[in-house]
Amino acid sequence: MTEPLPSTSGGSLSEGVWFVFPYGARTIRAWGSSVTGLECIYVDEASVSEHRCASRTSRHEFDVDGEPHSITFNTKGVLRIELQCTLAKRDIPVKTYAATFDRNTVTSARRTVISVIAGALIGAAYAYFRFPLWVGVALFALVVVVQGLTRKRSAGIKIEEVAAQQTVQGDKSASRGPAP
Repeated sequence: MTEPLPSTSGGSLSEGVWFVFPYGARTIRAWGSSVTGLECIYVDEASVSEHRCASRTSRHEFDVDGEPHSITFNTKGVLRIELQCTLAKRDIPVKTYAATFDRNTVTSARRTVISVIAGALIGAAYAYFRFPLWVGVALFALVVVVQGLTRKRSAGIKIEEVAAQQTVQGDKSASRGPAP
């Protein structure tokens, strides 16, 4: 990687999401791309694991100072767009971050209603005046372009630490306590 690695968690839908775990004197970083499925794990500046994943859950195993560690990516919901990333030492979760798509930064109800009304008006005009197909397609494309150009420019990714009982490995079992 030619660019310096980030010091804080963050990201975007187009450039991927970074999860940064301060870990004693070290820093463990996990990066994942929703576009390519590529996931990379770094301990300090060194790459320790990399692979592509097309499933909802993936796990990377690596050593830190001779101790086994893992990073688990878990897509909690495709429609909700939530990705959890858990750092574990000897299969015991250390910290979990959740990245969610902040829908409020990209669109609003008012903009959606305006787009629906514009689409309905275009459809009505297309049907009433019997425009050629290319005119209807061009007008629809105009609405899409205007919607894209006028939206708020924001990363749209919010990353927060998840409480221990809500982590990937402990969704249900951690709240009930240890197994008998």
